[in-house]
Amino acid sequence: MFSENEVRALEGELNAFQAQNEQHQASQSVLVEKYRQLLSDYKSLQNDHEETKEARDRYKKMIKGGVGISLHSSTVHI
Repeated sequence: MFSENEVRALEGELNAFQAQNEQHQASQSVLVEKYRQLLSDYKSLQNDHEETKEARDRYKKMIKGGVGISLHSSTVHI
């Protein structure tokens, strides 16, 4: 049999281990959520980049095809 002091010491160790484990799990959850958000943001930026690239390519094709828009500047006198 264990003495009363040994039982209390074991309970203390178990409680400390459980508290550390809970803290570790909470830290992992936070880290996983931050990583998930980072990937989501990256995918969004990647999509924006692709859309911009496609728009630029369409514009270049439009200009090469002679469908350009001519802008006339006018002077305003005050």
